[in-house]
Amino acid sequence: MYSSADSHFTGSMDTNVVIRHDGQIMWDSPAITKSSCKVDVSFFPFDAQQCRFTYGSWTYNGHQMDLQNAMEQADLADLVENVEWEVLGMPAKRNIVLYGCCADPYPDVTFTLQL
Repeated sequence: MYSSADSHFTGSMDTNVVIRHDGQIMWDSPAITKSSCKVDVSFFPFDAQQCRFTYGSWTYNGHQMDLQNAMEQADLADLVENVEWEVLGMPAKRNIVLYGCCADPYPDVTFTLQL
């Protein structure tokens, strides 16, 4: 995860890798990350806030790892409600970033938490 993520992991878990006949590999590796975003509460409770969380690879380009979002929205089924904020949604958008140094594309997926 890009941005203000806490990348301290307390241990590794053994997980399976699915390798398909066409060479596609899927690795579901569980991880717990902590992140934060700044909110402007000047007009609370008569405002809306957005926090963006971007996931991508620092080491593999889009030809090596084709990152995709499987759903249009984040799954909020396990969301714990808060009395201060109402979660309005969390849409996901896939982006392709091209850097001036390199011809390779770098995909990422950005989730926008709407409060």
